[in-house]
Amino acid sequence: MMSALTRMGGEQGGRVSRAPSSGAAPDRLTIPTTQGTLLLAVDDIDWIEARGDYVRIHSRGRADLLREAMGRLEERLDAGRFVRVHRSAIVNVAKVREVRTSDAGECVAVLENGARCKLSRSGRERLARLLGHHI
Repeated sequence: MMSALTRMGGEQGGRVSRAPSSGAAPDRLTIPTTQGTLLLAVDDIDWIEARGDYVRIHSRGRADLLREAMGRLEERLDAGRFVRVHRSAIVNVAKVREVRTSDAGECVAVLENGARCKLSRSGRERLARLLGHHI
């Protein structure tokens, strides 16, 4: 059953599974799909993009919608592993392969899967702090 769930792309809303009462960040998200419920390991997330009252979570070559505001999801994720690099994007720092700067001065984070996420000025600074390097 789980293999079928992981292959199907969900387009319905859902919720973040609650972490234990210790206040720790969740290690999995629960995402309702048309086939059931996807249990997505947070470590598998490449990046997250804002879509109004939803977020689109990109992971393992798929994208799933979760009915959760970007700010609320950001608060729940581990700030040492996920960083908001733009008002509409959060990246998993472990998935960042490189940061590129165009001649016009725009910066993008290039992820291991080839995805490109635009960096705002403050997002670039937050990413640099987590990476421990000036970018």
